[in-house]
Amino acid sequence: MGPRFRRYNATMVRKLLICVVVAFAWGEAGAGAALEDQAPARLNAILKRVIDNQMENDRARYGYVYEEKAVVDRYGSAGNIEESVSRTYTWIHTELESFSKLTSINGARYDRQYLQAQDRAIQRSISDAERLSPRKRKARIARTRRERDGQMQTEIFRNLLAAFRFTLTGRENVNGWETLVLDFEPRAGFEPPSSRSAFLRSLSGKLWITRESHQPIRLTGRLGEDVRFVGGLFGSLKKGATITLEQADIGNGLWLPTFTTVTYRRSLLFKGTHRRETSLFRDYRLNPGSRPTDQVQVESLD
Repeated sequence: MGPRFRRYNATMVRKLLICVVVAFAWGEAGAGAALEDQAPARLNAILKRVIDNQMENDRARYGYVYEEKAVVDRYGSAGNIEESVSRTYTWIHTELESFSKLTSINGARYDRQYLQAQDRAIQRSISDAERLSPRKRKARIARTRRERDGQMQTEIFRNLLAAFRFTLTGRENVNGWETLVLDFEPRAGFEPPSSRSAFLRSLSGKLWITRESHQPIRLTGRLGEDVRFVGGLFGSLKKGATITLEQADIGNGLWLPTFTTVTYRRSLLFKGTHRRETSLFRDYRLNPGSRPTDQVQVESLD
């Protein structure tokens, strides 16, 4: 009775394992089919939501005060870092202007007197701007909006559908979030709306978006050809330049930058540079002069 019972259990276990393997294989095939079913109409709808989310994130960022640690690494001809400089800023934004308060260089914090002098200068600028005539105020706001709209991240996402062709390739876990992974490549015939967005014409890479809320959490890209400015007269950005952007959920439905890095070679007239520029963002808190709501913070990436 005992041995027969054990053989029966062994047989059932084998059958159960076979069922699990078949079910897993079917599930994987189903997942692949589900990814295929997303394209192209469903994929376009997802990307439109990604763009809407990012435009909202970008607008909201200017209602926050936050810190940026900016690191510039300069490479030599042998590919080694010859110089590295880090600066830490506190960013303060108003509707009319953005201010960066320099708090430290290479980890050495400025003394209180210098920091207070910067605070007074910023307050004077804010007060002066508030006394502008309606015509000048309107012109200042328009200029500030153009500058903010010209930020690299905003340029990429505003032109996302026009500039790139996307392929949904899988799913990954990124910083604890389940994401959809999309490859992108330049779309033939795309004409950049401005000279500052010319780099989009040769950019290809990957985009990670949260599976449920369709928030962009990471983007990586690489230039496939040189980007010349004003016909190359004032220099060019060399093929192979890379871009990485990362964001985090800071609450209130917003995803704001935590990490950006750009590595590039650039020729300017008769000189060339090879640099990596990295920014780490942290300590987001609502600007007291913006709007009354709960304070939300996010820590920097280590």
